[in-house]
Amino acid sequence: MKFLTIPGHPNVDTISFIHDLKSGNVSEEPEHGEELWGDAPYKNAFLMEHKAAYVKKDKKYAQQARDSCILCNIITGDETETAFIVYKGRHNIMVLNLYPYTAGHILLAPLRHMTGYEELNADELAEFSELSQKALRVLQIYGRTESFNAGWNQGQWSGGSIKHFHLHLVPRYRTDINFIDIIGKSRTVLHPLEDVEAELKRYEPYFAGEKELEEIQ
Repeated sequence: MKFLTIPGHPNVDTISFIHDLKSGNVSEEPEHGEELWGDAPYKNAFLMEHKAAYVKKDKKYAQQARDSCILCNIITGDETETAFIVYKGRHNIMVLNLYPYTAGHILLAPLRHMTGYEELNADELAEFSELSQKALRVLQIYGRTESFNAGWNQGQWSGGSIKHFHLHLVPRYRTDINFIDIIGKSRTVLHPLEDVEAELKRYEPYFAGEKELEEIQ
């Protein structure tokens, strides 16, 4: 993956920029003080080379076994799994999506392996609801946006790729590249996951109920 500083202006045409980037016609030095994406925190960005292939591949949802569950492996500390953990609570965990649609795309999942929302017990549900609300507040600050997609894919025909139940929290920005651009084999420009993780982990005391949000900002 190639790291670079995005040049340009919020009004730069996205598709033209991607075409120039693929053709090698984009300088790695910023031409303006503003970021290409305007209100999105994408100043240091990289190209996700294989995202289109991931989105379109056969994910074999029905064939996933618990002992090969990627989320369970992350929860138990399996070092063979790449993971960017934002927060681990008593009953739930928040991790960054390895193939994010936008910067700050979080997965919130119960620690206990389950395949549906209705399986959450009272304690799991209470923390799940609290963390989803807190995560949205933090992402509003991180992404400087009030727009989000939130939801989950449940069941074999839902289009999900991971059987372990999880909620997607996806910040949306004024000049996003959308899902259709990915299917159309465009390259998506995103903030480095290491940087996103480091920024969001600053809010661990807030997620844990140890500090108010205003004390961390």
